[in-house]
Amino acid sequence: MVPLFVAAQLASATTLHVGPGQQYANITRAVNAAALNDTIVIHAGVYDDQISSYGPLTFVGDGDPVWRNPGNASPLIYARDGLSITGIIFEGGGRWPCISVQPSGFGPLTDVTIDQTTFHRCNSAVYAYETDLLLTDSVFVDNRSGVYQDLGQATLTGNVFARNGSSGAMYVRQMLDNRFIDNDGGFQAFVGGGELISGNTFCNNRAGLYIEQEGNGGGRPSVRVVDNVFIDNQTTALASAGGVTIENNYAGPLQMILANNTFAGNGGSMAAHVLAIDAEVVLVNDIFARGAAAAGLSVFGSGTMVGDWNLFYANDAGDLNGLAAASLGANTLWGVDPMVTSYSRDFDCSNDDHTPLPGS
Repeated sequence: MVPLFVAAQLASATTLHVGPGQQYANITRAVNAAALNDTIVIHAGVYDDQISSYGPLTFVGDGDPVWRNPGNASPLIYARDGLSITGIIFEGGGRWPCISVQPSGFGPLTDVTIDQTTFHRCNSAVYAYETDLLLTDSVFVDNRSGVYQDLGQATLTGNVFARNGSSGAMYVRQMLDNRFIDNDGGFQAFVGGGELISGNTFCNNRAGLYIEQEGNGGGRPSVRVVDNVFIDNQTTALASAGGVTIENNYAGPLQMILANNTFAGNGGSMAAHVLAIDAEVVLVNDIFARGAAAAGLSVFGSGTMVGDWNLFYANDAGDLNGLAAASLGANTLWGVDPMVTSYSRDFDCSNDDHTPLPGS
């Protein structure tokens, strides 16, 4: 005979509806009635609920429902095992994260999927401990911090981080086509080798992208940073660049491949565009233009930079610090205007067009 609690877990998942005229008037009652793997559809409206979930649940918004913090007592969602969220607007306002996730006991990492969801005025939009994150097409705006992840792996695709105290800190596996705009702090990516960061835009942040090695993937760990745009990011923090900083905290090697990126108008304490701290950077077909405050590229400790086919133009404090031009290859262009359609160092990316002019 199958015990009743096992039978309940094996039963087919059901869908519960929340909202005016629905099965449940509020989210709390629906969660209390739900079984593992059930889906809770939240219909249009404003909801003041704080819930705890101890098993995998899916929350789906219908009509952009607003889920807000009625007080300051706890996160809006405290989840212990598995969570999927689509199409909900979270409004914070307290000292707690809007969503807090961690696995039960010492079990496997918890999976969290967040899609087409907005987080506004949260202390942290998401705090995730030992959790694998999949974030897609979501908006993080006016939060104290975007997403803070303590262990796990994160994949970010098509998200917007704007006007946050900091964008976040995550153990990144992939970052694709995200936008980071007007944040007071940059984005910190913990890596171990094999990561891909591509198609992202960083504009007018008080720090850009900070890549930090927190594990050795064996052999020669390599991180690929390709086809990104870094514009008008300015930082005064020590040992950092306005564009990209890569730091190796392990005794073994760490390599970053930087290819087909555009850097313009960035400024930092040690480098305007790129700083390598005890790491190797390979530069291919990148543009480094109009850097402020410090030289365009800089190395520290055992950091090195090599490459070819790059372009340097009008960096206020010079192009290089701590490395020789010869290390960047015979085909690199020095002092050549990249001739993009339009650019002004006004900390506004909306009026910039980096499409090359005909004949450039």
